[in-house]
Amino acid sequence: MKLETSTHSRPHKGLAFYLGAATVILAIGWSRYLPIENSVLHNFSPVLALFFCGAVYLRGSIGWLIPAVAVIGSDLALNSTYGESLFAPFMLATYASYGLAVFAGTYIAKRKSWTTLLGGVAGCSLLFYAVTCSCAWLYNPVYPKSIVGLWQALTLGEPGYPPAYLFLRNSLLSDLLFTGAFATVCEWALAKQAQGDKTEEIASAEATSS
Repeated sequence: MKLETSTHSRPHKGLAFYLGAATVILAIGWSRYLPIENSVLHNFSPVLALFFCGAVYLRGSIGWLIPAVAVIGSDLALNSTYGESLFAPFMLATYASYGLAVFAGTYIAKRKSWTTLLGGVAGCSLLFYAVTCSCAWLYNPVYPKSIVGLWQALTLGEPGYPPAYLFLRNSLLSDLLFTGAFATVCEWALAKQAQGDKTEEIASAEATSS
């Protein structure tokens, strides 16, 4: 599918588009907390792709505000169960990583192609992994505060939990998969919008000439 490169590269009209996008983003944001018993699937999540694609395809603050509401709302609902504060260092590092995804998406919105989309979200995924694992190394007493401890945090992770390299693998796979899916849907909506605009222009021109 060829990506739309017109001046309407971000949808800006059509209440149905925004309501649909908001519904999907909120639903998927909450779905990240569905219980997944298989440890192999840990961190297979659409959240970072939502922040990235929201910044690419939705104009203004709505691109990051809707997924932020979904993520923070679900954190507020569940963090009390796990005794985790929204302002804990690891949570702040996670939110900062989502912010970087928004920044990257905003930048790529003006240079949109399949290469920049998939390459951009892959870069965001690597940054998310590096930032959150480094934060775990800094604040988790399990890890020695040395190069060996950092390497453990980036590879094997904390004993008793799935290894960190699975965290990276699942992040990359899910971010690429969900970005591809979201971009396909958004490009379809853009193409339909462009087709409708063209039809309106032709009809208006014919009415004027007659």
